[in-house]
Order: sequence, then structure tokens, then C-alpha cells
Amino acid sequence: MAAAHRFLHPQAPGWRYERVLPSIGRAHFAGGAVVAALAWIAAAFAPDVSWLAWGEVRRAAVMLALLDLAVPISPFIGSAARHVREWSMAAWGLLVMLGVGPLIVTLIGG
Repeated sequence: MAAAHRFLHPQAPGWRYERVLPSIGRAHFAGGAVVAALAWIAAAFAPDVSWLAWGEVRRAAVMLALLDLAVPISPFIGSAARHVREWSMAAWGLLVMLGVGPLIVTLIGG
């Protein structure tokens, strides 16, 4: 784990993760908001096009939002949730609601 940490974060003299955590958290929150917006758009609209399997697109967008925003585990994805949670629990709670919402809308709406 220590070897992997060396490649994930700079090792410059005086560099501390705690000092840049607010910037990293805000950046991941902004990226997470974009993922949430795409999932909400996919869940809310169903275009009438025959060349696109919209159900599959919607399912992929909703699952991406759920895993990236609500699950703070990062071997695959979920880095937005993990970094935002380290920065602010309130902001992470908002991302969780934004990430789980499209799943609930999709399940209720069919």
C-alpha cells in the first residue's frame, strides 16, 4: 500500500495531502456533480430513437452515478465519493443523494 501511495501523491518537499484536500475535494465534487447531472438526464428522459438502446444507456449512467458518488471504495471507481467524503461529510451526503436519486427514479418509473 505504501508503494502505491508514493505514485498517487507528489513527494515534493513540504507537500502535505491535508493542505490540498479542500482543493481535491472541491474538484471531485464538481466532477461528481457532472456525473449526477448525466444520470438524472438519462433517468428523466427517454428519447424516441430506434438506433439507440436507451434502456442500456440509462442503466449504465445510473450505475456509474451510484458507484462513483455513493460508494467510497476506490480500487475501480468511487474516487469522487472517497475524496469528497475525506473533505466534507455534508458534501458527500449531497453527492450520495444525487447519485442514488436516479436509481430510485428508474426503479419507481420502470
